[in-house]
Amino acid sequence: MFLVFIYSALIIVPFISVSTEASIAERTKFSKDLASKKRNFRVFVDPGHGGVDAGATSQTIKESDITFDIAQELVTLLSKGSVSVSTQISHAENEYVAPEQRLQRAQKFKADILISIHVNWSKDLTAKGMEIYFQNQLPPDQDSLYLAHRESELGHKGVENHNLPSANLLPTVVSTEVRAIIGDLFKNQQLYQSSRLAIALKKNWQGQSPVRSIRQLPFIVVSYPEIPSVLVEVGFLSHTEEFKLLTSPSYQKRVAKNLFDGIIHYYENEIMDK
Repeated sequence: MFLVFIYSALIIVPFISVSTEASIAERTKFSKDLASKKRNFRVFVDPGHGGVDAGATSQTIKESDITFDIAQELVTLLSKGSVSVSTQISHAENEYVAPEQRLQRAQKFKADILISIHVNWSKDLTAKGMEIYFQNQLPPDQDSLYLAHRESELGHKGVENHNLPSANLLPTVVSTEVRAIIGDLFKNQQLYQSSRLAIALKKNWQGQSPVRSIRQLPFIVVSYPEIPSVLVEVGFLSHTEEFKLLTSPSYQKRVAKNLFDGIIHYYENEIMDK
C-alpha cells in the first residue's frame, strides 16, 4: 500500500502570486498537451553507472555494460512503437555522468518520466529477481542507506541533504511558506505518479525471476520533484543463473521489452485514460 499525503489546493490559493500561477499553469498546459496528443511522450532513459564507474562487477562483466545495452534496446523499442515517444539517453557509452548532471539533462529534456536501469549484487548468493524503487519520503533504514550509497556514491549526509526541491524553481517573489507548500504539492504528485509507474512495470515484468519488491529509497536519480521516476534493478549479477541471463543479449532484449510494455501501460492508463 502506498500512503501519499496531498495538500488541498484550497490551502494555497489565497497566497499564490500571479507569477506562481503562471508557473503552475505552464506545467499544467504541458501535461494537457501530452494527454491531447499535441506533443510526444518524453521518456528519459538512464543506464546506471558508466565510464570510470563500472557499478557491480562479476568476473569480467560490468554492470555499466549490461545497463547500457538494455537502455539502447529500450530506446529502440520506444522509437518504433505505436505511441509517439521522444527519448533521450542520459549518457554515451563508457561515459561517466554524475547523478546530478543526469537529472539536469532530464529536466532540460522536459521528461515526462525517468527510468534508471541497474543490475543488483548481494552477499546473499541466493538473492535473485527484479526490484523497483522510487523516492523515499520516510527516514531510510540501514539497508536502504547502503544501497543508495552504492548506487549514488553518496554517504549518509549526502542522502539526507541531496534533494532538488521544486521550490527552487518557483519565482523568488513567492513567500517561503508558499514555496514550501507548492514544493510539497509537486513532490507528492511525483511520488504518486512514480508509484503508478512502478506498479505498471511490475505488472508487465515477465523475467525469469519475479519482482521481489517495490520499495522507496533515497536515490539521487529519482529525487527530482517534477518528474515521475523509478530505478529498476533487473537482476543479480551475484546469482549464478541470473548472471548467465543478464549477460545474454537475447535476455537483455527480453528485459527491455518488459520495461517497454510497462512504460506503455503507464502511458495508456495514467496519462491517456484521464
